[in-house]
Amino acid sequence: MRDTRPCVAYGCTAPGEEVAVSVWLCPVHRAAVAAVLVPPQPPSTAVVYYAWTPEERPRVGGLVKIGYSASVHKRMSSLGCDLLATEPGDRRLESTRHRQFAHLRVEREYFTPGHLLWQHVEQLAGHQIEQLPTRQ
Repeated sequence: MRDTRPCVAYGCTAPGEEVAVSVWLCPVHRAAVAAVLVPPQPPSTAVVYYAWTPEERPRVGGLVKIGYSASVHKRMSSLGCDLLATEPGDRRLESTRHRQFAHLRVEREYFTPGHLLWQHVEQLAGHQIEQLPTRQ
């Protein structure tokens, strides 16, 4: 059986749990202390990105790559792609987008720039992308 003692917060009589040596807090006061003592986590920089692959890339040139990265500019540099747009998200959102545009999938994370995908990219970018690249 666990040892329980009253919460040490002034005026509180709720049963507490030991959170430090000889410091007993009820769940309400434990959460209040944690909110003050635990620093907030920085917002995530992870994004789902939409990148244009150069025409000269074998098999995937002229396609839109939908991917996920916590460091999108490094990722674009390593891929040699042009960033079209991003949206805050994680791998689940990336998977959702892959399913959403599955009818345009050519290979793994590469998609033909069909109307619905291009419309989505333009909406995320906040402007119209004047020239729709075409695959040779």
